[in-house]
Amino acid sequence: MLPLVLPLVLPLVRLQARERGTRVELGVTQPVQRLKAGRTMVEQVLLNLARTGSQARRRALAELTTRARSKSCICVRPSSWPSCCAGTRRHAPGRRCRCSSAAGPPGHPPRPQSSPMALGEFDLIQKYFTRPTPQAVLGVGDDCALLQPTAGMQWAISSDMLVEGRHFLSTVRPERLGHKALAVNLSDLAACGAKPVAFMLALALPRVDEPFLAGLAQGLFSLADAHGIGLVGGDTTAGPLNICITVFGEVPPGQALRRDGARAGDALWVSHPLHGGLGDARLALEAFRGHVSLGADDLEAVRAAMEQPQPRVALGLGLRGLASAAIDLSDGLVGDLGHVLHRSGVGAVIRLDALPIGPVLARQPRQQQWQCALAGGDDYELLFTAPPAATVAVQAAAAAAGVGVRRIGTVTDAPGLHLLDGQGLPVALQLQGFDHFAAGA
Repeated sequence: MLPLVLPLVLPLVRLQARERGTRVELGVTQPVQRLKAGRTMVEQVLLNLARTGSQARRRALAELTTRARSKSCICVRPSSWPSCCAGTRRHAPGRRCRCSSAAGPPGHPPRPQSSPMALGEFDLIQKYFTRPTPQAVLGVGDDCALLQPTAGMQWAISSDMLVEGRHFLSTVRPERLGHKALAVNLSDLAACGAKPVAFMLALALPRVDEPFLAGLAQGLFSLADAHGIGLVGGDTTAGPLNICITVFGEVPPGQALRRDGARAGDALWVSHPLHGGLGDARLALEAFRGHVSLGADDLEAVRAAMEQPQPRVALGLGLRGLASAAIDLSDGLVGDLGHVLHRSGVGAVIRLDALPIGPVLARQPRQQQWQCALAGGDDYELLFTAPPAATVAVQAAAAAAGVGVRRIGTVTDAPGLHLLDGQGLPVALQLQGFDHFAAGA
């Protein structure tokens, strides 16, 4: 998954941070236009702040990200806004500042009020994360969960971790964060052709923020219910916001989709939304970094792709017995395909004109389209190979799952990956899948 590093892209924005009790203030030299109605100036500034710059800027950004869900009142004021946020007065806890109005700019809603010790660990678990778990013999509340595998099935188990500032923006809505935390794990089960059964949650929180927890649980359980699975255990602790989920699925012996089964001559396929394509999540990140300018509707569309990916579980189940190899796209198509080629001992050719590209990305320059679609990451689609004779069956499986599939290339005997344009001519692109450690902070 991609790091969410935010380089300096708004030279108009000058950050002036001053500690005043429980308050951090930001002075903005010129008003920054909202991307969409309802987005606060705090969010806009966070999306455009530098990771480099003065010590005061970095310290203020750290304060924002750690206090954004606390009881602090955070005010962002262009010079033309009311004086109640000018730094001369302090808001009482629970009181809206005068610049908070229903009319939109310059108002902003108050952050949820919470206390570091408002709720104990076990009360938190009981209130937000304990539900009946018919999928388990024993669920939340004991030292271990007890699961009974279906006779004749094998377990498929996977874990994935999301770290604030690395995998998601601090301004993401908690409902979307809960959804994504589970979705990226279900995507692994989909790539294995496994049926989801249950999951566990390990959660680190900087403080107890009940509105945030309620939203997180809502997004988490909405997706869990859609796939008929239950939360059977986990852990909570205090610390930087970190969400780690482990999923359990079942698959018949010998029917799991693996990375090592691709054979020369197989067709190379990728799934995609019915009316979309690959690379939208990366395009959203580029917009947040300030490298791409998008309209409000376009930004919201690609942001939804980044924050609410849809795991292709039904397609994965339908590909049992059809696909020779499979992987989910988390770190970029080129990087993830490289794992399949390495494990299978083969190469591949990709036709760039066959890549599925959605309408928003299609309005960007061709090089931008290729970069986002091939090396973007966070797509959580399925990349798989299948014999040419399985083409009709693959298309039927996709139709039954309600997703699109596109044949984008062919597996070859010769090692390596070759990219061809619409005329069949080789294209040289510098592409690399995301690596958490090679990519730096």
